[in-house]
Amino acid sequence: MLFSGGSRRKAGVFYMPKLQALSWFAFTAFVGAVLLGFRNMSLPLGDIDLIYYVYGAFLFALRFKFALDDHFYFGVAALKRWQSVLGFVFSLISWFIFVFSGYALPNLPESYLLLLVTIGISTIWIAIVVFKEGFYKEQIYWIGTNPFYMIGVGFLIWEANTQTFPKLRFVDQIVQFEYTPTIVVVILSIGLIWDYWKSDSLSNARE
Repeated sequence: MLFSGGSRRKAGVFYMPKLQALSWFAFTAFVGAVLLGFRNMSLPLGDIDLIYYVYGAFLFALRFKFALDDHFYFGVAALKRWQSVLGFVFSLISWFIFVFSGYALPNLPESYLLLLVTIGISTIWIAIVVFKEGFYKEQIYWIGTNPFYMIGVGFLIWEANTQTFPKLRFVDQIVQFEYTPTIVVVILSIGLIWDYWKSDSLSNARE
């Protein structure tokens, strides 16, 4: 672990209220952007394709998890090292792009691309912060799950741009199974649930 016991609280005394508040403000802006995204769709809500709702729910749940993790991180870390300060800059960029990912919901390929970029930036943030400081438990899971999300979103971008999903020929022949964006988002959502559980996002945010 990077911090322990009382040192966690002591390190975050000054920075915790301001940085945590800023993090939640960014999350609130994202929620507003998602609502605007749905409002800007040309179809009535009842006529919108299921993928928009499934993806929108995943996007919200993922952003909420990142907000919980940010709340925890800013409660245990002070921006004393250059790595932490630079990491914070990357977090601001990530929050900013996340807002546009939500706003771009009517244009799924654009939203996918923005999400891919923001997850990549978040991963760089983790790498910068742990440089010369080492991992704590939650960051080990984040380094593993972020590439998982990026691969899944990469498949969504592929399908959106080619209209044909990569298929496993033997699977198609045996069970006539066809990949769809909705199935990919469901798989990503299952991974996200596992991520919530293993990285203790909900319980850590209450500390």
